[in-house]
Amino acid sequence: KNHGTLRPGYKAHLATDTRGMIVDWVFDTAKAHDSRHIDSLTETEQQAIYADSAYRSKDRQKDHGDRKIKSMIRHRRVRGQKELTAEQKRHNTCCSKVRAFVEHPRAWMVKMGYTFARYRGLARNALDFALMAVAYNFKKSFHLLGHGLTPRRATPAPT
Repeated sequence: KNHGTLRPGYKAHLATDTRGMIVDWVFDTAKAHDSRHIDSLTETEQQAIYADSAYRSKDRQKDHGDRKIKSMIRHRRVRGQKELTAEQKRHNTCCSKVRAFVEHPRAWMVKMGYTFARYRGLARNALDFALMAVAYNFKKSFHLLGHGLTPRRATPAPT
């Protein structure tokens, strides 16, 4: 809702590597549940999958085990469980350290002004998001190479 008027909403789902580079993304309506896109985002993963507790399911855990992938999806309380066990809390803490990398692109996009859908329709907003993701990866690549975005100061020639 925006000032009492219903507006269409959209959500972006990101997959990043451990360096923080966006490797895949899905842009969809806000009506679709988050867990709907995780399988397509992680189908090429070969080592480990880190995700929020909304993505946890028995079928997904079994699939990760069959693919011999380390499933680092956060634990959540189950019905009747007052709090997480110490082992579950440790697991969630380990997951959070790696999951923070997926939050960095989103935080950068918000800092650059990407806070709401600017266009009508899913396709145009998906393109807008894709361009923002490309810009983030471009900026991040300079950081990973060890160069800043500002030009290096030329040293004066010896006289």
